[in-house]
Amino acid sequence: MFNDTIVGRIFELMKEKKITQQQLADKLGIGQSTVANWKKRECPPPINFISEIADTLDVSIDYLVTGSYNPTKRTITDDEWFLIRHYRIASEENQDKIRSFVLGLTDEEYVEDIDHTQLIRTF
Repeated sequence: MFNDTIVGRIFELMKEKKITQQQLADKLGIGQSTVANWKKRECPPPINFISEIADTLDVSIDYLVTGSYNPTKRTITDDEWFLIRHYRIASEENQDKIRSFVLGLTDEEYVEDIDHTQLIRTF
């Protein structure tokens, strides 16, 4: 099925977001006929365009390429980036303190088996 391919997802998202082939081509710095050929031949765009296409269509690269995960790209706020950056540069001991402090602020229990790779993908 066409929508089960990267090309299908690109064109379905373009339709949903009302982005024309010409607009996508302009964003990528290529000709509109190149974008049209992706659909016509059902051949995916070169890999060097995938990130910019995902950004333009406001989806994750993972969703664009595989069709899995959350189709909506999560935007990280400046405050979240601030916290992430400072957590990453903290010593292991201070990271433990940060986790303990955050857990004290939430109503949820910490789950040890959280798949952190899933969280990282959204960044």
